[in-house]
Amino acid sequence: MDTKVRDLFEIETRDLVNIINFRKVYSVFEQIVLYDIDVPDLEGLGERLQYAFNKIATDKLDRNDIITYFPIIWGKFETYARMILFLVNRKEYNKLTKDDSLVNVLEKLGLKVFVTKNDRNERTDAIYNTYNVRNTDAHKCEKWSIKTFYETLQYVLAAYLIVTENSYEQLEKKMAQKGISTFCEDEVIIKGIDILDRYYKRFDNLSTVNDKIISIIGRDSERHFDEKGLLVKEVFHGSDGFVFKTDFEYEYKDDMPILQKRITRRYHKEKQYEEETDTRLYHYDYDDRLSMIEVLDEKRRKGESRTIKIEYLTNGGILIKDTHVRPAIRGKEDPSVQIEARRYNSKGALLSVENGEGNIYCKYTYEDEHLIEIWDARTKIEIDYIGDNVIKKRWSSEKNDYVILSKQRFQDGRLIEIVGFDKDGKEGGKVVIEYKK
Repeated sequence: MDTKVRDLFEIETRDLVNIINFRKVYSVFEQIVLYDIDVPDLEGLGERLQYAFNKIATDKLDRNDIITYFPIIWGKFETYARMILFLVNRKEYNKLTKDDSLVNVLEKLGLKVFVTKNDRNERTDAIYNTYNVRNTDAHKCEKWSIKTFYETLQYVLAAYLIVTENSYEQLEKKMAQKGISTFCEDEVIIKGIDILDRYYKRFDNLSTVNDKIISIIGRDSERHFDEKGLLVKEVFHGSDGFVFKTDFEYEYKDDMPILQKRITRRYHKEKQYEEETDTRLYHYDYDDRLSMIEVLDEKRRKGESRTIKIEYLTNGGILIKDTHVRPAIRGKEDPSVQIEARRYNSKGALLSVENGEGNIYCKYTYEDEHLIEIWDARTKIEIDYIGDNVIKKRWSSEKNDYVILSKQRFQDGRLIEIVGFDKDGKEGGKVVIEYKK
């Protein structure tokens, strides 16, 4: 889905409910929406939701548009809840009948619709209000005010995130099992080598291998690089016949990239239905080191900005600070400022991810330049080294033991393959990395 859908969720829900690790929860939510599933009661969910979300987040809507698309969002909430139950507890899902209501589905997911006044909070309010409008179609809300539409949408968007967060760990594993997010979790590579370098410019004081990689191929995604190590093409295969293709074009000065243009084309069943462009400007310091990236989006709202600043530390490490400012909307007094900072050591190893106040919410621990542990607010991941394989495993409170998330295979010191595993230890999605000869 369009990145502005994520912005829509973040802006519209932040005053209603505090979603810990919003980006991770939203990422899993998006994967579920895009997930193609051959179950009669669930198929088609992604196509309608994706189209409605994209329209609401990216287009200027008139009243007729609002009446048309907003009810789709709350009308598909029950199907989404059933989808989650199908993914995390197939046995309970199979017990459902057509007579089972949304109340039954949510209770099987550990969420209540009806609670006493003393037990109510912002989460139960969002679930309850969404339950009340689930069957309100366009015809029934023709006389609603615009304010009522948006207030209702806020509760419903929050409810989508709440049911996702409630089963987050199980859903994350399930999506990795299907090969959807395997590589995303493994962008921090193990033996002191980091191909994370999101901005595709090799820092002089970091040990990276982007200038040697020519492609990264997964089940649903592809990345292709040119001879300079710059990303030139990205392809993502979504559900229901959706394909997203992005081409990257560069301008150079003194052999240094100063501009990157991204052209994203969206297809449905091989027919293009949307195209958008954004541009990134690269700035360098007096030592010709990348110092700042400005992100320019042709659809960006007035007052919205995004900058990525690179600070070179005295200890040889770097700090990459990504700042996204979104304007206040519909009478809200303050704009939204989201800051994420990634701290690296002098050898290019990611040490931590921090928020704007410097609070660490993801920490990486190394031993003899080998990553051995990843800790975040939810869980702990440990890494074992066995021969040419690197095993990544997460602690499971359900099994009271560690479960394997992925296996990374190296050859001649270079990562060549990442394999994801399901909760039963069976191989799932696979990512293959190809290097220049």
